Amino acid sequence: MVRMLYILLFFLMSGCQLAGQLQGNQDSSNSPSISILPDNSGSSEVSSIDFSAGSTEDFFLSVKDSNNQAVTPSSISWAVVSGPASITPAADNLSIQISSSTSGSGVIRITVDGKTFDVNYSVAAVASCPGGPTVFSTNMNARNVIGQADFVSNSANRGGSAAANTLSSPYGVWVKDGKLYISDGANNRVLIYNSIPTTDGADADQVVGQPDFTTTTGTTSATGLKANQGLSVGSTYLAVSEWSNARVSLWPLSSVTTATMALGQTDLISGSSNQGGPVNKNTLAATVQVAESTNKMFVADSGNRRVLVYDKASLSSGMDASVVLGQADFTSSTSGSAPSGMSFPLGVNTDGTKLIVTDSSNNAVMLYNDISTLTTGMSADSTIISGYGTAANQLNGPVSSFYDGTKLFVADRGNDRILIFNSIPSPGDNADVIIGQNGAGSGDHNQCNCSTAAANTLWGAHFVYYDGCRLIVADTQNNRVLIY
Repeated sequence: MVRMLYILLFFLMSGCQLAGQLQGNQDSSNSPSISILPDNSGSSEVSSIDFSAGSTEDFFLSVKDSNNQAVTPSSISWAVVSGPASITPAADNLSIQISSSTSGSGVIRITVDGKTFDVNYSVAAVASCPGGPTVFSTNMNARNVIGQADFVSNSANRGGSAAANTLSSPYGVWVKDGKLYISDGANNRVLIYNSIPTTDGADADQVVGQPDFTTTTGTTSATGLKANQGLSVGSTYLAVSEWSNARVSLWPLSSVTTATMALGQTDLISGSSNQGGPVNKNTLAATVQVAESTNKMFVADSGNRRVLVYDKASLSSGMDASVVLGQADFTSSTSGSAPSGMSFPLGVNTDGTKLIVTDSSNNAVMLYNDISTLTTGMSADSTIISGYGTAANQLNGPVSSFYDGTKLFVADRGNDRILIFNSIPSPGDNADVIIGQNGAGSGDHNQCNCSTAAANTLWGAHFVYYDGCRLIVADTQNNRVLIY
């Protein structure tokens, strides 16, 4: 896995500097460098180094003089004051290797001839791109398949019983810290892969919602799932939308065996739509997708024709939503049209700034430009895609979208395709790439209106995830997940 470290250097030493140098596959001409900073009678100067280092490309810090030459101080010591990093001093003690297997932040302290300065570092996992990011092209083949042994098979659970390498109507897909999460809906479980598979038909490493890989019974409990659909993974929880339990269950990442709370229900043993009563700010009905930013959680409350926004600072079972979109208030659930109304919103997605809502029945994708300014009943800033059809700017029962801050991916379920826009489109813009079909104007499942699958076909694709390297697609009715 590639990791990004951001280094802030505080210099208190006359005539010396800390120099960053990358080792491994990195081009040495691109190694980060910093200016020489004098002592200035005890005042500090701040500089920064940004770099990417792979698992075999850890970062090195070394002490050098003002001419970038090695020095031999009388004394030098290195210490990790805090955080997940580990350091390995060189034999001459003039440099250290910094590595970390987990995300986090902290301080490394260097003392040279009695002068001390600290390196404040932050480690954040980012995606590894073996061979570089995928170059997308219309009608391209998938690279790998999960849930089936090959690209031509598509039976639920491979025609047999559930196992660690089977799927039955997969819906949500997500990647977090290198792990792949798949919402295996008809098996009432979430499968976790410790790394994104690079071989076809790989086994999952962990199962959530079932006691083992062979049990598939749906339940309403703290350890069970029922008709789970979309999911998202934040810094603390795995959040799973459960259609039949009318809730979003939250499972701590520290131990995903048991959910600790549920949005839409007051406890973890209840599963009635709208808690058995009228729609309100603390109820859900037929939830499909969940998304989150640093401070907010968004739920596509499809059965109530709305999207609810929750404040993450005070998450608890049965809590009230703070904002509703698609309805004028929390007690309405009437069908409407964009930009202020919704008919059957299935998808919600955010890059941390923008919110994108996919309304399946209205064949619309709506954009809210700033999640920090959302208010109840407000209209979307733009309906960026709308209209029924098979053209490159039309939709047929779309389920979800994924926006990574640059590219927009839309799962156009009824047309059995994924539309890729290289940037947020203006209304009427055509998709730049179409996956699952040989171009615009086609919408047959598996490109033949038949059950014969292939590496370049889709049937009822529901959810997508792009990690900056690979596109991951839940090819729901082919009972598989494809990796491009």
